[in-house]
Amino acid sequence: MAQCYSLVALEIKENRLTSLTDLPKSDRLDTLAASFNRIREFEQFENCPNLTVLILSDNKVERLSAGIIHLKKLKTLDISNNDLSDLPSELGLLPALVRIQLEGNPLKCIRQNLRTAGAEQLKKYLKERMDIKDFEKAEKKVVDPRLQMGSTMSPW
Repeated sequence: MAQCYSLVALEIKENRLTSLTDLPKSDRLDTLAASFNRIREFEQFENCPNLTVLILSDNKVERLSAGIIHLKKLKTLDISNNDLSDLPSELGLLPALVRIQLEGNPLKCIRQNLRTAGAEQLKKYLKERMDIKDFEKAEKKVVDPRLQMGSTMSPW
């Protein structure tokens, strides 16, 4: 696996890409723009844990994996104009996520009023539909154990 230590932004729009399987590992990568391609699935969230902007609009994405939980700093997600029929519930656990663009997807599992209500309402719905065991397991991935109540570990 290649590593790109200095890579901050990656723009790979309009390239007829069908997959992103060899995304380089980068802790500094802040923005990934891969719109107007033919990408069906994107699962390499652990390769870019500090991503704040992810643009996958105008592709052929059929599903987002639960691995999206690795994007703890994600603020903007644009997945408009894809082939998504549902969203992973883990999306509701991303604390920094404030902007989600979904239009143009056949989201059969999410009512129209929730899709247009804003990020906080959608995240609340996604959290509520999680099984309690899945919720607890996913929460452990989001929360830094040093910051939990009663922890003896110092965050410093």
